[in-house]
Amino acid sequence: MMKHFELKIPPLLVLVCFAGFMWLTAHVFEQQTIDIKYNILISLSFLSLAFLILLASSYRFKKAKTTVNPIKPDNSSSLVTSGIYGFSRNPMYLSFAMMLTALGIYLSTIQALVCVPVFVVFINQFQIKPEEKALLQIFGNAYSNYKKSVRRWL
Repeated sequence: MMKHFELKIPPLLVLVCFAGFMWLTAHVFEQQTIDIKYNILISLSFLSLAFLILLASSYRFKKAKTTVNPIKPDNSSSLVTSGIYGFSRNPMYLSFAMMLTALGIYLSTIQALVCVPVFVVFINQFQIKPEEKALLQIFGNAYSNYKKSVRRWL
């Protein structure tokens, strides 16, 4: 049953759904607020870094002339391992998690912040693991060696 969700929901849609749920929990339900000094500044810092990471990772894919479509990892034509991909195998998903962290800090509620690790677990299970399986089939030892030398997130 759970395999049905693998590579089916575009990660950008997952991001938007989680952000909407975070906003909803912070504004509709009884909140467990936390006092975060300079929450707007911290949020903007996370958001800025997230966009830089997203731009850097997208640039690497464009430069390698490979697909950015996360629903069809079988269409990958190049294994991207340089630049930001030398630090994280999934910088685009890392940037999404950072965007949600920025929103959680801005909203300053425990419920919103708890959504971030739930997002990470969801993306790991239904997007990253199936992508890794496909990339291993396509690139074999090159991808296996890359997995050994670069962490999934950071």
